[in-house]
Amino acid sequence: MDHNDPDSYYFNTTKRLHHLDDLGSDEDEGDARSPPKKADLPLPPNGINGGPDGIRRPGSAGRQNSHDLLPAINGVNNRQGEANPAAPDTAEGKERLEWQSMLKSVLAGDILQTESSRIGEDRGEERFRRELGQSLWWQIRAKMRGRSEEEEKRRVEERRGRVVDAVLEEVESFVVRKRPGPAGVGRRLSAEGGEELQAEVVPLDETSEGRFSEIAALDQVTYILQRLSVVEALYPHYAALRNAKPLYNSVSFRARVDALTAWSTVFTSLQAQLQILRKWTGSDDLDITRPNTTKEKALVGKSRYHPLDNKAQAQNTIDQAADDSTFLERIMKEDNLQRTFRKRALIDLVALVWNARETVVSHLPLFQELQLPDFRYELVRLIGFPGRLVIEALKVRLDAAAKLLDPNPMVINDMVDNFRLGISIAVLIKKQYEDMIEPDTAKHWAIPPCLPADFDAVMLDGLRTFFKLLHWKLKSGSRTIYFRETEVLEAEWEFLYETAEAVSGGDIVVAEHFW
Repeated sequence: MDHNDPDSYYFNTTKRLHHLDDLGSDEDEGDARSPPKKADLPLPPNGINGGPDGIRRPGSAGRQNSHDLLPAINGVNNRQGEANPAAPDTAEGKERLEWQSMLKSVLAGDILQTESSRIGEDRGEERFRRELGQSLWWQIRAKMRGRSEEEEKRRVEERRGRVVDAVLEEVESFVVRKRPGPAGVGRRLSAEGGEELQAEVVPLDETSEGRFSEIAALDQVTYILQRLSVVEALYPHYAALRNAKPLYNSVSFRARVDALTAWSTVFTSLQAQLQILRKWTGSDDLDITRPNTTKEKALVGKSRYHPLDNKAQAQNTIDQAADDSTFLERIMKEDNLQRTFRKRALIDLVALVWNARETVVSHLPLFQELQLPDFRYELVRLIGFPGRLVIEALKVRLDAAAKLLDPNPMVINDMVDNFRLGISIAVLIKKQYEDMIEPDTAKHWAIPPCLPADFDAVMLDGLRTFFKLLHWKLKSGSRTIYFRETEVLEAEWEFLYETAEAVSGGDIVVAEHFW
């Protein structure tokens, strides 16, 4: 071997490397690391790089020449008898062809079209699930009634044909039959002591006209909704009833049912909330200043008259009461106003009124068409209750402040805090009240005044008394307060600003006393 010949040295080194690769490596790595011999490569007529002498020249089409080398290299590998791992007949080649086919389908959009058509068509498994669900519904229904599945199907089909159409038409033409009598206190919202209504579907006839004329609106609505519920129970789901009866699926029918359901739900909730407040206050008309409103019985009578005396008979009711205080007095003794207005009953009251407002705004035309009573009687009492409670509490505070002659600083600070708290709660209640009674754009929500007539006047008196107490506090002679007059007034500025903005005439009172 001539060491001065670089070609001879290159080919000998390549042979050694090729021999080592064949001894210690697999076939794939050997093919990747062993370049073909230069003498075995079939060169094009113009050389590798496009020139007749094999010298690379600028501007030659290098990309085309490199593509021309691929078939030549493949041909050399095939002539040498080496196995191509990417050939179609090998496992790797088949997998590569599959991936290429899938990639081509994704790029062409064939996968999306195939999946869309497959999802859109009614598959057999979905049909099987529906049939299985209906079969289970029939089996459970028959098992609960102690019948066979065939007998239950026969009974249900017979009942469907007898009552479904009649009840749907009755709901479509339902109108509340009004009973004579004034609305408001003493009106009967349900049939007290009357015959219990059954959910069995029996078509109405002329003979039942008189019986229904004595039943109140709430019972009539409840009765018709129960009849509709019985009809809906004859089908496994609402979709089956909609498919079987187009009337049930009509827009007007669904609107009437929604209106009846919403009216019944809101009316029942308002009555329940009103009953809670009646039990809490001990008064049927929610009078918080009436004495002897507790239901507790005294263990020993308080009357000094002989039991056979006529005066004792008149005092019998008073003697039996354990506490003759008013609801307002009990509240102010047991708790402060802030904790009282955090009670669940008053929080639920606000949420319930807003729900009633949304219901009236959405369904008032249908309420009028169905001749359903409005919620005005219940709403006026519920909306006005928090305002009456806070105003009566402020009146008690004003009476207590009017009796002060020469109070000490501790009493003054306590009275200032109480007035600030009471006036702040009154401002908050008034803002909520104004938002509640604000009419909507269609004028469906119209609520008469619910707050006491002297609401603003009492708040102005409380504001003047607050300034009076504040003046006593600053002029008490204490040096710690005397030199902090500006800080004390600035701390009250936000409270006074909100009060002056909420109460009519409050800005004038604040301007007169603050400056």
